[in-house]
Amino acid sequence: MAPPTSTLSKGWTDTIDQAVDDKRWDDHDDTIRKAIGSYTGNLSATPGYTQPDFKLIKAMLWTESGGPDNGAWSTKPLQIGVGSDPGLGALLDTAGRGNLIMPAAFQTSITKTTAKTTAAVNIQAAIGYLLLRHASFAFVSVQDASATSEYPVVAGDSLSKIAKKKKTTIDEIKAQNPKAAKVIHVGDKLQIQPAHMEWQISGWSAVSTRSAAKLYNGGGDDKYAEKLDYCLALMPKLKR
Repeated sequence: MAPPTSTLSKGWTDTIDQAVDDKRWDDHDDTIRKAIGSYTGNLSATPGYTQPDFKLIKAMLWTESGGPDNGAWSTKPLQIGVGSDPGLGALLDTAGRGNLIMPAAFQTSITKTTAKTTAAVNIQAAIGYLLLRHASFAFVSVQDASATSEYPVVAGDSLSKIAKKKKTTIDEIKAQNPKAAKVIHVGDKLQIQPAHMEWQISGWSAVSTRSAAKLYNGGGDDKYAEKLDYCLALMPKLKR
């Protein structure tokens, strides 16, 4: 039974309550754990990363799918990419930096077709999108392996022109030549370290029922966080 303060419909809670006695509601547990492990292996070195909670993902799956008697359970249990949902497109769009989130194997296996027809891939994609929405990104200068060289400033030079000419970045020129960070003069000899600009993950916000409701569900269900909380509260009662 739903707690007295619940505003959820009895029909919905009655459906979720079936999980207590029905082991089929655990069918995707191994897939969830493996997907979380793959993402953690890819992202653990990024600043501030915390592995998403298995039970929270499971609660999302229960909420999104409606359980094993629903057709979505065996094909798209986390509903990413279904209908007008923008999540799958955002994850697969390299401009959206989903490629920084997904392990290499998932970048190959997750497609617009497989994510909507194969339960395991739908789960992989959904966790990826959840993480994408909780990540922060920065466009930073990264050194290349090439050795440094010396460059004499000539008339008409600017930091941007030198960076383009020498295949480096303005930030790297400034880092190598602190005195030239603001003003350069003809005849100055600059140390040049080849470098390029790239997007990197700069931090993470915590994943919670509230953040999942806002960033994953996108506000489409104003009771989404409450539903996740209900599922999480039910899990210790599972008869397994």
